[in-house]
Amino acid sequence: MPATGCSEWVETDDGGRASFLIHHPGGQLLHAAGLTAARKAEDGDGWDVTFARGLLQR
Repeated sequence: MPATGCSEWVETDDGGRASFLIHHPGGQLLHAAGLTAARKAEDGDGWDVTFARGLLQR
């Protein structure tokens, strides 16, 4: 998925959240891909979902 940037969130010292933008300094496109996996929770109540995202700069 081509994009000019994407936002990430970090936890701040006071427990809040702050966002920052990952982007190419020259404004070029970034290429992103995401993977998800889901499995039934061990306690049998709901699902455990994992998500990973990667960015590639050309």
